[in-house]
Parts: sequence; C-alpha cells; structure tokens
Amino acid sequence: MDKDNNFLYIERRIVDYTIKTYLPDIMDKLNDGKEIEFYSQIHIDVLLNVVSAHVNIFYKEKGVPICRFSLATLPGCCGSIISYHTYVDYSSRNKGIGKILQKIKEDIAVIHGFSSILCTTTSDNKIQQNILRKNKWNLLSDFLNERTGNIVQYWAKSIGEIK
Repeated sequence: MDKDNNFLYIERRIVDYTIKTYLPDIMDKLNDGKEIEFYSQIHIDVLLNVVSAHVNIFYKEKGVPICRFSLATLPGCCGSIISYHTYVDYSSRNKGIGKILQKIKEDIAVIHGFSSILCTTTSDNKIQQNILRKNKWNLLSDFLNERTGNIVQYWAKSIGEIK
C-alpha cells in the first residue's frame, strides 16, 4: 500500500484475510454447526476519491445471510473511514455477532492506516448504540433528519495513537 499516495486504497486481500481470521468466532457464536462463507467487494470512485469495501457473511448452504457491513474512506480526510450498512440478520442476533463485526472493521481500518472510524445510527436503535458503547465509541452529536423524521446520532472511535 502506498501511503504517500493521495488516494488511500483498501486492499481486498487484507479485507479477506481479516474476515477469514474471525469466521471461526462467528461460527462459535452461531453454535449451529453450519458452514459459513463471505463475499467482499472493493469499489473505487476516482472522481470522489473514495474507496469502499462491502462484506457479506452468509451460510454456505442456500446463501442465507448472517450479517453484512460496508466501509468507505471519508472524502477529504484520508485518516478516517466510515462504517455503514452494518446489519445482523434477525436469526443471528443476540449472539455477539455485532461485537465481532466491530473488531473486524477496526482491524481492517488499523491495517490500512486509518486513525478513526465514524458511523451514524438512529436514536431508537438501542442495540447498535449498546454495541458502540461497549466497543468504546463516542457519541459526538445528533440531529433531526428532515427527510425521514429520525433523530440521527454521529458516533466516532479513535483507533490511532495520539502522540
């Protein structure tokens, strides 16, 4: 990875390796003996200078979803990455999968040289807020989304060392 380059790449091989490292943990939490797989994609938007990674983890048999998430570089700030579209299927909830996803996302961010992770959630999503708090994220602020009527919260976590 060329850190001197203005365009910070997210390398698929690193994303895939990181996810493979955590698949046994996810299988342990599911505790159903079924095999799981994942699929990842990397998208590069040269005009916006943004790279995004999309990850889906699913049961090998029939492709039933377990969870997914996406990460994208923050336009204008190569030190931050945005976590979005994090989802755990209803049948896989309350098993610790969300906590493992946070670890995967943080590992991917650290390996790629990011110093912070940002995300949003709605004020009524208590489960996501609890996962964020347990993983030492900080609530920065909230606002009323005029388009949806939802109160949206900004969250961040510093993963780089402050010297």
